[in-house]
Amino acid sequence: MKNKISSLVKIMRERTNLGILECKKSLIKADGDIDLAIQYARKSGLIISKQKHSIQSINSGIILSKINKEKKIGILVEINSETDFVAKNLIFETFGSELAYTALKKRISDIDILRNLFKNKIESLTLQFGENINIRRIKLLCGENLASYMHFQKIGVIVDYSNIDEKLNQKIAMHIAASNPKYINVNCIPKYIIDQEYKIYLEYALNLRKSQIIAEKIAHGRMQKFFESVALEEQNFIFNPEKKIKSILDKNNICVINFIRFELGEKY
Repeated sequence: MKNKISSLVKIMRERTNLGILECKKSLIKADGDIDLAIQYARKSGLIISKQKHSIQSINSGIILSKINKEKKIGILVEINSETDFVAKNLIFETFGSELAYTALKKRISDIDILRNLFKNKIESLTLQFGENINIRRIKLLCGENLASYMHFQKIGVIVDYSNIDEKLNQKIAMHIAASNPKYINVNCIPKYIIDQEYKIYLEYALNLRKSQIIAEKIAHGRMQKFFESVALEEQNFIFNPEKKIKSILDKNNICVINFIRFELGEKY
């Protein structure tokens, strides 16, 4: 038992930052159960966990992406910390990889299920780092030919394609990361959003004392700019700005069936 306690002290110290004697006393009391020892330490006041009612201070973190080997299922997950110091820590990144792997393996798309599954681990990391740790969101995508792109763990993209063209698939994913479209094409935009935008542009032009005909032309012109900002196929390809994404896809007989994109800290 003595040897077992000694070997567990190091692990508990890594998880709590407590001193050797405090860890040893708690482990002996808990009969070698680390989680129970941590509970004893918390109850005795040795560990003071940072409790904050708001997560507004949690503004750092990482985006992680995982796709299964068949390229049929993929997940994006965002995990937040309070500082970049923690977000760049190997222990935090390892936790993120474990979480993403588990979510993919179990096909978890419910954030509450994922949080509950890793509740104890998050509490341990919170104690170890002295910062709030939060699993902010997760999204699972099922498809036929998935490809992903990660930008410094700050932006993650997974795209489902009708056909495989590894180089082009990767470039389209990079384009989505850079240009942040919300829809695949104009037909995917809800009608109420289109009507709302058109009304705004039309009223703007009429307020400039333009005639109805001129105002409508102005509104239609602004709507095209709006479509280019939110619809992937209407955007100019970042690797060939003279070409629209739609023309690139058509030329290569590829369709974007679906995509998901996460950017660290964005509103959603």
